[in-house]
Amino acid sequence: MLIQRILTAIIAIPLLVWAIQWGGEQLFFFIIIITAGFALLEFFNMAVFPSAVLRISGLAFGLCLVWFIQEYQQYLAFDGIYYQEKLTFLLMTIPTAVTFSLLLIQYALYPRKFMLNLKPLFLLIGILYICLFLSYLILLHSDHQGKRWIFFLLLVLWCNDSGAYFTGRVFGRHQLSPLVSPKKP
Repeated sequence: MLIQRILTAIIAIPLLVWAIQWGGEQLFFFIIIITAGFALLEFFNMAVFPSAVLRISGLAFGLCLVWFIQEYQQYLAFDGIYYQEKLTFLLMTIPTAVTFSLLLIQYALYPRKFMLNLKPLFLLIGILYICLFLSYLILLHSDHQGKRWIFFLLLVLWCNDSGAYFTGRVFGRHQLSPLVSPKKP
């Protein structure tokens, strides 16, 4: 597993850095849409959605959401919000607030069966959580300081993932969540 992580770091990280810094907006959009697609498929596998129609429609809706943000980014970009009406700000804030509100409401109503009982709600929250939040990176990428923030975010994520891996290897005795990551010790 450590060899796989090192090979990924040697090959994938320089390619990703190049794509973010010099690849252009279309390449960055392609990376986000591919990442969103694979993340949604992994989410559907973890959530055990047996219906192929539900999976395909959820994937299509999620990827259309990312495409919508890409197409209308000039109206939604952070610089443009200052010069436009408050409607743009609401368009970006309301889905985020709704997602977390739905999570809190479901947790309050069903604390022991959290996220396991209402499949359509779970599907919607997963689509919003993955696709909407990943599409915010498109808006950030178009900002003049956005690439620096994306690199900072990736650095924090990589350090967190590596730190968790090595901490688990040194101090871990039992699997934290075998359902989510069955091969991790």
